Amino acid sequence: MVLYINSYKVKPNMMDKFIDELNASGVEQTFRSIPGNVLFNYSIAAKDKDTFYLTDLWQDESSFQAHLENDALRIWHGIKDKYILDKVVTRYDI
Repeated sequence: MVLYINSYKVKPNMMDKFIDELNASGVEQTFRSIPGNVLFNYSIAAKDKDTFYLTDLWQDESSFQAHLENDALRIWHGIKDKYILDKVVTRYDI
């Protein structure tokens, strides 16, 4: 399995707009529907309202790669590029 824990620093006072645009885009549902997706969740840090987490778990490397080739990734990057200042991405092979 391939687990990614992504931590993003959202531009100040932009979290609501970021979340609204992300929800309207449908990328979450698209990624969840890719065969081999086990988990795809968003969360916001309780103590830092500008920190957004994306956690995704894939059955194997091929399903992870399939999500990287999906058109929804381009949409995600377009949204992310507007609102994100910095990121920390951690991959675990489990």
